[in-house]
Amino acid sequence: MNRLLFRSLSRAFIPILIFTHAQSAGAAASSLFISEYIEGSSFNKAIEIYNGTGAGIDLASASYTLELYSNGSASPTQSMPLSGSIADGDVFVIAHASADPAILAVADELNSSVINFNGDDAIVLRRDGVLVDALGQVGVDPGSQWIGGGQDDTLRRKADICAGDSIPDDAFDASIEWDVFAQNTFDGLGYHQANCLGMAAEPKINEFSASTTGTDVEYVEIYGAPNTDYSTYTVREIEGDSTAAGIVDEVIQVGTTDANGLYLASLPANTLENGTLSLLLVNNFSGSLGEDLDTDNDGNLDVTPWESITDAVSVNDGGATDATYGVPVLGPNYDGISSYAPGGASRIPDGQDSNSATDWMRNDFDLEGIPGFTGTIGVGEAYNTPGELNQAYVQPPEACGDDYTAIFTVQGNGLASPLTGSAVSIEGIVTGDFQNNASIDNGDLNGFHMQDAVGDGDLATSDGIFVYAPGGMDVSVGDAVRVRGAISEYNGMTEITASEIWVCSTGNSVAPTAISLPVSGVDAFEAFEGMLITIPQALTISEYYNFDRYGEIVLSTINPAIKYICYAA
Repeated sequence: MNRLLFRSLSRAFIPILIFTHAQSAGAAASSLFISEYIEGSSFNKAIEIYNGTGAGIDLASASYTLELYSNGSASPTQSMPLSGSIADGDVFVIAHASADPAILAVADELNSSVINFNGDDAIVLRRDGVLVDALGQVGVDPGSQWIGGGQDDTLRRKADICAGDSIPDDAFDASIEWDVFAQNTFDGLGYHQANCLGMAAEPKINEFSASTTGTDVEYVEIYGAPNTDYSTYTVREIEGDSTAAGIVDEVIQVGTTDANGLYLASLPANTLENGTLSLLLVNNFSGSLGEDLDTDNDGNLDVTPWESITDAVSVNDGGATDATYGVPVLGPNYDGISSYAPGGASRIPDGQDSNSATDWMRNDFDLEGIPGFTGTIGVGEAYNTPGELNQAYVQPPEACGDDYTAIFTVQGNGLASPLTGSAVSIEGIVTGDFQNNASIDNGDLNGFHMQDAVGDGDLATSDGIFVYAPGGMDVSVGDAVRVRGAISEYNGMTEITASEIWVCSTGNSVAPTAISLPVSGVDAFEAFEGMLITIPQALTISEYYNFDRYGEIVLSTINPAIKYICYAA
């Protein structure tokens, strides 16, 4: 038997199966936050943390930790608990023990493990396990440095940044929130200027829950300065459904915040409307429950019995004649996540207020974060955290066994992939190794073939594909692998250009598919593109010009007009 790998085929005059690949490789603050980053020469490295919360903070009792994520790691490579205290308006500096004397002079703590980063490493600050700030993008290695800076730089948080980045795996561009200074610039270390007094002075609606799975779990959370009495403030729930628009449905009293600056008003089920509603945080309310504030139902407040509106957020469930009385408005699919309006939402990060819907992330409707509930949280959602600092869901690193796109789905039943241009993950068994390495199966093709372990049984769709992976992880025939990358057509042949490769197991095999010659035309081979095949016929080597370089030979049947270029497996 002749066991061959069908790489693909050309559409020349004479039917030819071509397996070559000659491409070359290509290319008042809401919480503590990191306020300065120094990545200088030698061991001149330091991290500065700023406290603009309105109160002093004991780092040990609040369980603050600093973490280093080196070289794209998705988990901490180094971690250190912080000790000592930071007065309101002051900073805390952690420096490398061998840093320049100018750095050591303002250092509060020395560390040579976490404070040993390079320009492409991520730094994370946590409180009691909850992430409050991140510099860089966890799980990603950008190369020499992050977009905007990080290598041989001093980065200082811009003065108008009043909260940390609580989403550690989002794309990072230092120029957005940081000012960049030359290597070994130390003159700003030890103090930080932040224009955050407005955020610290006035409380905000920080999280709410009105409609959830099962019996509604309802609450409104207020964020402000720590340990501060806000009893002159109340939250007004204003009815938005057209038949009763403008009615004050609830009056929720605000009290004294805790050490995190949070006040929680837990509410009985069915307190808040499940439809369109507006939550207004007002100071010195003089009206009454049940009062109609929109007497002509035109969507504008006619009666305003308060000294001021400090904050607002509205939910619109999509009713054509519904009214909302505060911005931002969170409507169906406002975040591209769901066609339903959110039943609850969290400010991410805490206290963030740009008067935009982007300040808010919908809470998991199935109550992930509440003890006793399993939840169904996903990307773009926040945990339910009543009385605790808000937390966005962070997708775990991709791994073998996660959802993937089947190879036969990528191939489709046509001459080109229906997913060309898409980024997907696939899984299968390596059936031919042609990477540029020192192995005896070196084929100088910068890649390998893989095939679905079972296939879909559809004779019109191929179960195999070529993985273009110059410089990628070394694999061997029989490895079960997971590959993530972009789908493309190269010289009419479907392939995936690998951005990541995982080896899931070894010692696997795929049975070759038998085909017979002749066929009606070249396109008949499309269904076997990239697959391990066997031809139960005598074949003759007609040419081996490319054998030395690519392991490629030209095979012929007794019909000299039909030739097949294959790789011996």
